[in-house]
Amino acid sequence: MAVHNWQSTVDRTSRSVLAAQRIALGARRTAHGARRHGRLGDDETGAEDVPDRFRDHRIELSRRIGSGAIAVVPASTEQVRNHDVHHEFRQDSDFHYLTGFHEPDAVAVFTPGHDDGDFHLFVRPRDREMETWTGYRTGTDGARMQFAADGAHELSELSEVLPRLMLDRDTLFY
Repeated sequence: MAVHNWQSTVDRTSRSVLAAQRIALGARRTAHGARRHGRLGDDETGAEDVPDRFRDHRIELSRRIGSGAIAVVPASTEQVRNHDVHHEFRQDSDFHYLTGFHEPDAVAVFTPGHDDGDFHLFVRPRDREMETWTGYRTGTDGARMQFAADGAHELSELSEVLPRLMLDRDTLFY
């Protein structure tokens, strides 16, 4: 199995859509400011456009790596500042570019042409008690519905599901 660094593929893909991304970011900032100042309702978030934009990025990545490959892209992790205080979380730029997912400790797996789907997202499970302290978690259902993942799994299932997704793949991008 050939092993490649996926970042060079993402870099080439990201340059081709950089202008469109800047326009979309400007529109999102405008909507956020309007919502913050009461000029835009909560139901008018523009969220229906976001998955399409990220889906286009995933399609381009899948086209570039080919149907015999698999790409594994990890998200950023939370960084502890001191004891129980964390630094403000910032998602990995490449992970966000491909998924739009904003939570830490996730893994995106891209398997073009796989029977189980092309895009799998491994996320932290919903935990209502922890959400009181750390904020809302999307969970597996939200990963499917909000981020258009073909397969959504809890992060603890990565070691079971990933080998199945790697079957019959000759190239690994990490």
